[in-house]
Amino acid sequence: MVSPQWKDVSSYSQDDKVREPRTFELRVAGTRLVVTRHIHHAPDAWVLNFSPFVEGLEVGRGTAEEAKGAALEVVRAKLNEVLVALAT
Repeated sequence: MVSPQWKDVSSYSQDDKVREPRTFELRVAGTRLVVTRHIHHAPDAWVLNFSPFVEGLEVGRGTAEEAKGAALEVVRAKLNEVLVALAT
């Protein structure tokens, strides 16, 4: 089984002098996780979107790799919560 890989899906303006990746996507089992920078958060903050479960949750202010790891922890916890609710 091949492990899913994060993909850089950043969009850049032609005027951008620095093209630093700002948005990463992971598609797994029909879901889409996105870790990104957002204008309504601090410039160094990373935000998780995992619709319909998580929208706009800040998951870190470190590196993109740290933010992606934190995002996966949040998603795992949410999915476990959903599974427990379905089992009762």
